Amino acid sequence: MLNAQYRCSSRTRLTLNLIPNLYKRVHSEIMRKLNETLTVSVVVDAWSDARMKAFMAFTAHIINDKWEP
Repeated sequence: MLNAQYRCSSRTRLTLNLIPNLYKRVHSEIMRKLNETLTVSVVVDAWSDARMKAFMAFTAHIINDKWEP
């Protein structure tokens, strides 16, 4: 159910605060996990749609020294 009292963040707050802070947190977490990683498997896929618009997907799977993802 939607909350009628919810106030959306402004574009300025999103672009100057929320998104950069989220980027920093996610980047730090990825770097932490990569530092604990034993091995990395990388998969790249590229394709195009009917209009020949190109797409690319990049996926990395990691395993640490305890063989946990």
